Amino acid sequence: MAPRRDYRCGTPAAIRERSGWLQGVTTVAVHQHQLMCVPMSRPKNRKVARAASIGGGVTSRGKSSTGWYLILGVVILVGVALIYVSRVDRVAPSSTDHWHAALGIYVCDKFVPDLQQPTTLLGLHTHSDGLIHVEPYADPDPSKSIGSRATLGRFIQGELGFDVTKSSLTVPGQSAKKNGDLCGDKPGMLRVSIWPNRTANAPINYAGDPKKIHVNNGQLITIGFVSDGTKLPKPPSEPKLSDPNASETLNNGNGGAPPNNGNGGAPPNNGNGGAPPNNGNGGAPPGGPGASIPPGSIPPGSIPTPSAP
Repeated sequence: MAPRRDYRCGTPAAIRERSGWLQGVTTVAVHQHQLMCVPMSRPKNRKVARAASIGGGVTSRGKSSTGWYLILGVVILVGVALIYVSRVDRVAPSSTDHWHAALGIYVCDKFVPDLQQPTTLLGLHTHSDGLIHVEPYADPDPSKSIGSRATLGRFIQGELGFDVTKSSLTVPGQSAKKNGDLCGDKPGMLRVSIWPNRTANAPINYAGDPKKIHVNNGQLITIGFVSDGTKLPKPPSEPKLSDPNASETLNNGNGGAPPNNGNGGAPPNNGNGGAPPNNGNGGAPPGGPGASIPPGSIPPGSIPTPSAP
């Protein structure tokens, strides 16, 4: 069966004007008028529509490609996120690491005393030596002090009365300082300077949330509340990084307090509340109230009385 063909018919003059060529012209006579018919080519869009209806179509392939690219994009994003997390945790402390960083707090024009060792040690703490000791294994929950979670914020959680935000500083025993409060006759503001190690000269001025600062080994951190233009110096505890465990040697296991002899560190208790030994006369010297014993003499009652024959 021959393929179907469509023709356009008209007067010879009209056909010549429209087509410009006479190849394949068929001449017919209709009611004594001569007509010319020219074969017409089919529109390409019909072929596309027919192919789409038979083979699943362009639309189907388009949907399939979009879904594939979407899945590929999700896989790439997840992979990048996993790589980032693994790198962060690889450079951060593990549960067995023991790191040290120097910390100083500078208010207006001077450093305040070092923070004291807390009663309960977290994974980041101080031994009243101006150092931050990073010891995740000492934390009741080590997972909160390892990896990217070894932050200044974790250290602050263990220090009663100490707090730092982007705009305020609270130090134990002092009133809180907020941006705009005066340092002398000038308004002050919270600033944080970080030196990555002891040999670094120029500090990094940290402008973010201080609690998110990751504490690194050998790092120097100065938190200050100062007037504009004041440069923060390095922490005075910097030299202690040469022997950071010295203060821990002095720590006898009870938080650095005096030795605990079982009665809370008080003087030895001899059974009478820690008072001088009671010899039966209220603690006075032998021989009665107010009596004294001359040097070289023998206390009364120390020589047995001879018995009668």
